[in-house]
Amino acid sequence: MIVAQDAAAPGSLLPDIDPQDIEIRGEFSARFPGIMRQPILGFSPRPRVYQIDPNRMPFLESPEQVVASLPLSDLERSRPPEFTYYKRPDAFNFWSTTGIGNYMAPEIDIYMGLPVGENTLITGNVNTVSSGSYLEESSTQISSFRNLDAGLGLIHYLGNKSRLDAGFTTRWDKNHLAVSEFTVPGYDPASSMIALPVEYYPGIEVAPDNKMTEYGGNIGYRYNENHLSFLDIALETKYYSGDVEKLNRLALSADVAGETRRAEHLELKHGAAIRKDWAGRNPGNTFSVQLGGNFAEYNLDGEGKKSWYIGNAGLLYRTRIGYKLRTEIGARAFYSGDEKQDGLIHAFPEINATYNLTPDFKLKGEVSGFVRNAGLSGLSRTNRRLYTYTDPENERGVSAKASVEVDVYQGLKVQSGINYTHFLRHGYYTLDSELPRFSQFDQMPGPFNDLMAYTYLDGANIIKWDASVWYDLMPDKFTIYGGVYAQWHGDKNGDEIPFRENIGASAGGTYAFTTRSKLQMWTDYTGSRKVAPGRDDSSGYILLNAKYDFWASREIGAYIKVTNLLDQRYTKWVGYDELPAQVYGGIMLKF
Repeated sequence: MIVAQDAAAPGSLLPDIDPQDIEIRGEFSARFPGIMRQPILGFSPRPRVYQIDPNRMPFLESPEQVVASLPLSDLERSRPPEFTYYKRPDAFNFWSTTGIGNYMAPEIDIYMGLPVGENTLITGNVNTVSSGSYLEESSTQISSFRNLDAGLGLIHYLGNKSRLDAGFTTRWDKNHLAVSEFTVPGYDPASSMIALPVEYYPGIEVAPDNKMTEYGGNIGYRYNENHLSFLDIALETKYYSGDVEKLNRLALSADVAGETRRAEHLELKHGAAIRKDWAGRNPGNTFSVQLGGNFAEYNLDGEGKKSWYIGNAGLLYRTRIGYKLRTEIGARAFYSGDEKQDGLIHAFPEINATYNLTPDFKLKGEVSGFVRNAGLSGLSRTNRRLYTYTDPENERGVSAKASVEVDVYQGLKVQSGINYTHFLRHGYYTLDSELPRFSQFDQMPGPFNDLMAYTYLDGANIIKWDASVWYDLMPDKFTIYGGVYAQWHGDKNGDEIPFRENIGASAGGTYAFTTRSKLQMWTDYTGSRKVAPGRDDSSGYILLNAKYDFWASREIGAYIKVTNLLDQRYTKWVGYDELPAQVYGGIMLKF
């Protein structure tokens, strides 16, 4: 075998040839390993290729089909900030308004929120207003009063998703009532073996007063998964004491017929509520389950313990239908009882809908039922001239409301609505002299006494129309607002219910001269009210008020306020005149 690269051996007959001069001729075939042999995981050497038919007919959707096929969610196009009369104030830890009026009428409003660490906030408030005697006929009618509310709260964040709330509230009120005449039953034990009244002492005059004290505590817990899914748990307890000056029930002689005593009314109320909300499968759909109840024990002037209770359970479903309609559909059941009726079951629908005809034009509708009880505490808050306490009963009924809201122009908003409420059982204020007397031992009020009481009736209807407008003429500088309402209220026989006005209105405005000085004016009109059969209706009245604020710095300022500028002599509850024109002045602090 001859190798071209080998040098010729000595004595060889072959010529000496350079290997580079050798030319190799013939067919050449080279073989290389294919890609198929490469062990590459997840790689397909022959992917499928889909070809599109060039002669195909494209699918064209109508604009309605395109909109209907889009998924709905809460991530809609953001809208610009809306103008509102109430603006978010600057962040502060303490806000105080302290002043005094010309009738020795101090007023205090204090709010605070003090952070303690990164996760804890302590809150508190003190709100009080009082006055010395302001009526000219003070020799017969005492007109001083005191109303005070205070609270202390704690907010603690347990983590990024949970929060714990706790609070304590108290209330101390004292109000004088209208001077009134009574007829007091008297008896002589020697001549009446069973102590029945043998004579009556009429014309006994008394100027009563009432004292109201309340203490309450609450605790709540919230767990947030997101803004649509959360769990709320709340518990509360309130103790109320109403102390009213009254005449003695019986008298041995005319000399002691005018002696008074204190009638004490007590109430201990407990409440609990649980709410669970979660998101559905489709965007924009949520569900809510709500459970709650209240139970109260009370004692009216030593008559013995009585009670009332209300329990409720509700299921709600919220969804969007297209871009314009948002609905809330559900039902709620109540189980309730009081001194008059026990173990009642009621079930009502709950429907709430908002239809956006345009982004600036909204139609709203609502249908719901209710079973509620204000208790002794709630009744005394609404009418601080309350004299006679009766058994608090559960109000029951159904309500329907329709309204329209329009953003007319930049900062100009108009709202109007009508509401109809039908009561199965309805409570209302009336005169003490209108209550039935069941015992000859009761004091008999005079026919024209102006002492207030509370009672109930079966079947009542209220129809109310309201409209309002507010306009930010110049944001942060000039704002005006106004509203009016008209209502009809009657029992099942069509007779008008007392102490409810048929018409009312309010208006006001704010003008900022500078960032540190501001003028506010507001007025309220309340129409006449029915008092009682055979009595004239109470007159309507207009209250015009003004306030001027001036801040010397960011932390300290002063104000002057005038209430009842027209010096109206008026009564919220018949028989007792409210404050005349009064000038307040004081300082404001915030930091």
